Amino acid sequence: MRTAGFIFFLTCAVLGRDPIVTARVDRSEANVGDTVTYIVELHFERGWNFDLSTLGDRLADAVVHQSRWSKAVSVPDTNLLKVELISTLSWYRLGEFTIPPFQIKGSNPDHEDAVFETREIEITIESVLEEGDEALSDSKPQITMQEFPLAASIIGALLVLLIVACFLWRRYRAKGSVEAPEPPPLPPLQEVNIRMRDLVNSSILKEGEYKKFYVEISQIMHHFFGRVFSIPGDEMTSFEFEEFFADTKMPGEFLEKNSDFNSLCDRVKFAKYEPMESENNEVVNLAYRLIHILKPQCVEQEEVNHDEIS
Repeated sequence: MRTAGFIFFLTCAVLGRDPIVTARVDRSEANVGDTVTYIVELHFERGWNFDLSTLGDRLADAVVHQSRWSKAVSVPDTNLLKVELISTLSWYRLGEFTIPPFQIKGSNPDHEDAVFETREIEITIESVLEEGDEALSDSKPQITMQEFPLAASIIGALLVLLIVACFLWRRYRAKGSVEAPEPPPLPPLQEVNIRMRDLVNSSILKEGEYKKFYVEISQIMHHFFGRVFSIPGDEMTSFEFEEFFADTKMPGEFLEKNSDFNSLCDRVKFAKYEPMESENNEVVNLAYRLIHILKPQCVEQEEVNHDEIS
């Protein structure tokens, strides 16, 4: 929570019931990188003063994109007022997470201090892949050969069959075989999330190979940009991407996050800079934020491609 909040003053007449603080989210399950709305409601009678602080850049494991208090409004058929802290959060790792209690400090008309706290909220962050896409096939029992009297004859017959099969295959190949077409590539959003997940879960950083990690995360994002905008992303430099995005009139937040991402990557790749752990987390968060900003464009492209195929 930011230490610098703003003081919300309300004047009143009488000391009544204690304020009520509640918290909720718009959904209990979300995909990695999705925005989740977190709302804290404060109901109180006139005469209470509160230190209405907003959230900082992070709340436990979540990245905070926006956090603001609404104006006080009267609750119909009561003598209560209500204000709301409306925040948007994202998680960039899979698993079950807890939004910690949020505290609000206040004082009643008699200037007695009090602290009010919300409950913890559980949220589950899931992969963007459909369930079952990554399921491993069942293990199969090993086949063992048992010894028997005619083993030598069977082995000889198998060798003959193998020689005949090789001869037929080479003859068929000489006539020209038609290779099976390669499967279509995954959609850009699905591909980049899989590659990012594999990179983050790898042991590259634990082994101290910082340059390798930053080169790979830069290549992943360049390839992703290339697919989204139909440009040769694998061949472009960070500077060329910044010029392209400026000419494309991308949103200011995207340009700022992309510039910060490139600065971190280039410093490690070219200046032999050894990053701190916080910078490693930051470069991953920046990459996921860029992916999240482009998510609507990716979804729209997938729908267009699906319609064309249909």
